[in-house]
Amino acid sequence: MNITSAVLAVDKTEGWTSHDVINVLRGKLDYKKIGHSGTLDPCATGLLLLLFGEATKKQPDFLHLPKVYRVSLALGTATTTWDKMGEVTDTKSYKMPTEEELKNALQKLTGEVKQKIPFFSAKKVGGKPMYTHAREGLNIEKHTLTTVYKYENISLREGFIDFDVYCASGTYARSLGIMLAELLGTCGHLASLRRLSIGTYNLDGAITPEQIKTLPAEDVLKCLRPL
Repeated sequence: MNITSAVLAVDKTEGWTSHDVINVLRGKLDYKKIGHSGTLDPCATGLLLLLFGEATKKQPDFLHLPKVYRVSLALGTATTTWDKMGEVTDTKSYKMPTEEELKNALQKLTGEVKQKIPFFSAKKVGGKPMYTHAREGLNIEKHTLTTVYKYENISLREGFIDFDVYCASGTYARSLGIMLAELLGTCGHLASLRRLSIGTYNLDGAITPEQIKTLPAEDVLKCLRPL
């Protein structure tokens, strides 16, 4: 198959790993040179950019692009993974914040932010991903600096805070979620996470993994964008 250099925008659905999607594509198109521009956790949904052919050489450029995520934070319950996939580790009472209290808390998580690295993350410590250490019962406290540009579409509903976050590459939305909960005097976890954009790429025209499985190969090829 003659694919010189291209990008495919995938709207990843829940339950799929990024590598699951790549493996289905390789089988469907009988084409092996496919990479990604940053993975998504299985429970996260949204934009996954896949790189074909010579575009795989530009992976470092894509990895450093800013991102936008839609976050739904559940208050009062902490989990091992900091999202809904983990086991509950703590519960605390909570009071829904006023709009002013929420605005003040989010302001503290804007600009340069010292974020906690999730215990269940691919960040390597001692040559092993942190999730490997966590599965062995060792939670390693690590932090890193990131930049959060702004929050939009902020809303409150009983037990949940929803918002879009515009942030630099390397930002852990799960970390922002639990840090926000702590600033509000409680604990929390992400009930859902959806990536809306990577740089100038968004979900317009994106194809789902289910469509990749069922559509003819020629229809999947039509969704590729030359790079």
